[in-house]
Amino acid sequence: MVKQKRVQKKKKVTKKSSSTNLKWSFPKENVHLIRIETFVLTICSFFMFTFMFLQFDQRIFPATVLTLIFLGVFSCSLLLMKKLRNIKFSYQLKGDHLVILKTINGKKSKSEVKLKKINFSKFDRIFLGGYLLTDDKRHSIYFNNLEELDKLEEKINNL
Repeated sequence: MVKQKRVQKKKKVTKKSSSTNLKWSFPKENVHLIRIETFVLTICSFFMFTFMFLQFDQRIFPATVLTLIFLGVFSCSLLLMKKLRNIKFSYQLKGDHLVILKTINGKKSKSEVKLKKINFSKFDRIFLGGYLLTDDKRHSIYFNNLEELDKLEEKINNL
């Protein structure tokens, strides 16, 4: 009797490199305030509270109430502005170019940036933004988190 060996074929694993294909959209649906809005709101609230505290003979209750009213009015106006002017950016890095799709109230505009034509790039790690300078235009870029920023910055720096 002859024994038969079972031979299992190895499956080819095709692994897409995360550095060649990168895709993100800004802002995400669950984000209500971006970092720069939070920063400005905090500074304005602090100055508002301090001013009201000094105006009301250093009483804390009226200053707190008026600061909360300010925060409520700011939040309502922010929600209204986001509903009236719906802006969404979609970014897709494919190989050697970056596709930027900007949607404002349903109107779409698309631009492609070849990575080799980028003259200068600047990224802000605090407010999660940046820009790319090419010969013809300045392209603004926005991120939701540091991982997206790091991946794009690594890809641009490796050229």
